[in-house]
Amino acid sequence: MKTFLLKTSLASLLAVFMLSLAVFSETLNIRLPFTDKGNDLASVIIPEEFTVNVYPNPNNGKFDILTTGKGEIKEVMIYNVIGEKVFHQLFDDITLKADISNLDKGLYMLQVFNKTQNKIITKRFYIE
Repeated sequence: MKTFLLKTSLASLLAVFMLSLAVFSETLNIRLPFTDKGNDLASVIIPEEFTVNVYPNPNNGKFDILTTGKGEIKEVMIYNVIGEKVFHQLFDDITLKADISNLDKGLYMLQVFNKTQNKIITKRFYIE
């Protein structure tokens, strides 16, 4: 029986770990471009992606919108299930406390537009 010696570097172990996280998480968006300078951890470049999270979800109509990544003015729009806009606000911070507790219970769509990156992220949340 032959045995094989597998040589690994810290960077390749990190890449395997990050890729396994990406497989098991629908919200994780990771790219791992490597440079030509070697196989050490310093050669891994992880860009700062713009992400949006709504918590708690489900909620009672009062919730926080947390954004990460680069971006300046953000525009938040919330739509009900038939496509009517029920909330609109601009903010230039990483979090926004929203209060739409006057609306009916149900499923809503949140869209956050990052003007710096010209990117729109859509999230679903539920008011119970």
